[in-house]
Amino acid sequence: MTDEACVVCGRTGLTLRGLRDNGRVCSRCIAQNHRGICAVCGRERPISGRMPDGRPWCQKCRNADRLVASNAAQRAHIVEIIAGVDTRLTPEQITVVVNDVLLFTRSVRRVSRHLGTHPDVFATGPTSAHHTVLRLVEALIAAGSDLTITHPPCSTCGRCMKPDLKLKGGGWLCASCANKSRADTCIECGEVKLVVLRDADGPRCAECVNETRRQARIAPIDQAIIGHTRRFDPTTTPAMVIAALELAARPISDRRRVLASLTGAELSKVADDSNRLLVRYLTVLNAAGAHLAVPVRCHKYRLGPRPVYTCPACGRPTRTQHLKHCQHCFVPSPRPRHPHGICVRCSRPDVSIDDRQLCPPCRRWIRYKCDTCDAGTDLVTDDTGRRCQHCRLTEELAELAGPNPAAWLTRLTEALAQSKTVFCTRDWLSDTAGGRLLHDLAAGTVPLTHESLDQHTSRSISHLRGLLVSVGALEPDDRWFARLEHTTSDLIATINDIADRRTVASWVRWHVLPRVRRQSERGKSTMHTSGNLTRQLRHLRRFLNELHDHQRELARCRQSDIDAWFAQPGQSHKNIRAFLTWAKDHRHLSRELDLPPARTRSARNAIDQQQRWDVARRLVEDDTIEPDDRLAAAFVVLYAQPLTRVAALAISDVRRDGDRVTVNFDGHDIDLPEPFATIATQLPRRRHAGPADHLPTRWLFPARRPDKHLGINALRSRLNALGIDPRQMRIAALAQLASQI
Repeated sequence: MTDEACVVCGRTGLTLRGLRDNGRVCSRCIAQNHRGICAVCGRERPISGRMPDGRPWCQKCRNADRLVASNAAQRAHIVEIIAGVDTRLTPEQITVVVNDVLLFTRSVRRVSRHLGTHPDVFATGPTSAHHTVLRLVEALIAAGSDLTITHPPCSTCGRCMKPDLKLKGGGWLCASCANKSRADTCIECGEVKLVVLRDADGPRCAECVNETRRQARIAPIDQAIIGHTRRFDPTTTPAMVIAALELAARPISDRRRVLASLTGAELSKVADDSNRLLVRYLTVLNAAGAHLAVPVRCHKYRLGPRPVYTCPACGRPTRTQHLKHCQHCFVPSPRPRHPHGICVRCSRPDVSIDDRQLCPPCRRWIRYKCDTCDAGTDLVTDDTGRRCQHCRLTEELAELAGPNPAAWLTRLTEALAQSKTVFCTRDWLSDTAGGRLLHDLAAGTVPLTHESLDQHTSRSISHLRGLLVSVGALEPDDRWFARLEHTTSDLIATINDIADRRTVASWVRWHVLPRVRRQSERGKSTMHTSGNLTRQLRHLRRFLNELHDHQRELARCRQSDIDAWFAQPGQSHKNIRAFLTWAKDHRHLSRELDLPPARTRSARNAIDQQQRWDVARRLVEDDTIEPDDRLAAAFVVLYAQPLTRVAALAISDVRRDGDRVTVNFDGHDIDLPEPFATIATQLPRRRHAGPADHLPTRWLFPARRPDKHLGINALRSRLNALGIDPRQMRIAALAQLASQI
């Protein structure tokens, strides 16, 4: 500290560390003078030093780099210590286990600090004294290590047991000694027990605490029952009611709560009541001296000894009155003997047969078999007999089709009858809107048109529409573009500002819808177009309405509005970037505004070519992968095709010319090598075992509906289950193809 003043800020009483031409400067002024752009974070900060390659970095980035290096060094030290003790696992396997268990920096720091004071913990133990070390040893043992879990000795009994309580002065107590240390004399029962509660009065055991809480919980309920009972019999004392409750309802508060609601009614009308709890309570209360109406069923709840009667046949005592024989002297009459003969079903000779000429095994067999097909599972019994689910479905479909069914109805009932999910098909026919509408269509009460199906919006109606299109009863629904225009008009109408509404309408009408129409005319899939456009318009409506709330329109949008919108967490808010780009190009938005770049994949998540070839080799050699998943993954990994194009492949896109098999990608034929050529000619493959699997489809990867192809989300989930990220694999394939060109 010095009294000399800083020549920059003029402050005194500081430590002056720098020199200038006209004097000395303080540390803060030196830091302000050394500001610059950090090479790591890209922000303007005080420069704290330089990286090994000479680039400047700030204090925060330097500390983060040191933390990463320190964490890596501590992990390597832990792996080295374990590898010196373990003889089964390799250092690479130990590293994998350590990284899986010690996920956070604080966990690594705790284990490293514990190893500093106990360097031989993995060799001699104890390993259960530190919870993170215990988790690490358990994971190593699960991976095949020869380490063992060791416990510290108990400070009281000396046994090496799992520690339960850590003492303040050091040491551990096992569970038994810990419980003994917690034991004390209960102030209520006077016994030495485990203490669970200590208050100003003293310690209490668990039994006394529970009893106190129970009494506090049931006290208002008991007072209500006492009031209800004394209203009809004033001679009843509270002690009599409490004693009757202890016998009839026991210490269960729920039963007393039910009694409080029952006794709240007029007890004089309870003579015909059949509630067992109330009958028992009144019986016990009357036995104690009360004078209340006793129900008829009170004889079941006698409090005294039951009467004993005498059997008139043998003289033995019995509990039942008016019997001719007791259970000791009763002799049952002999069963009628069935005649012997030949069973008409199994043809066994000299067996006991009944009126139907069946032996006992065959009678039991027929009892649990379908009357039509002899199936022994999923039986349904009604007035018409016993049928299995499949036979019952066949009968219901025959009743649905009628005597002279149409051609489309015949094809549809045949597909429904071949369904392997019989119970679900029967449930769909009887208990869903689609099944009920199918009955109306078959009966002719509802016209067979798309407009008739549009009056319902359930998923079963969509499933029915797909079935009707597949069997040829309806033409494919090409009204999706008109519905898309109607949906977009409704969403645009909800934008508050008139000028913004006009701008969005121009973007949709002249930029989006023509592109969608051209895509449909070229035969490309538009399955996800409506959903994507609707989602973009919803987010755009919210963005423009927020601008309107701040008294601004799109033309006067500021950079702060753009930054605040795109700074939100998640990815959904980035759907408006396409519109904002178009608005800048057409001068509806200021060209001075900066939009964030399009989403790109992180470099750290990129896949190198060796990983890609490992996946490709697995697709070629692994026959356990489902064939359709195997072919779709090959199109992404080897040919860099997007999921939208793979999912929309038709059966006609795969052609065979002799031994040559080609697949058409956007107008270009590509030869398929083995084994993918054989797999492509064997598709489509049906997975769901429903009626749609028995109807024709034109898609190589069909969905549950036979008129739709598989969605990209479902296809992405299948590839992710195989450990394949479609986007990363496609980027890696494009990079290699570009390098080859």
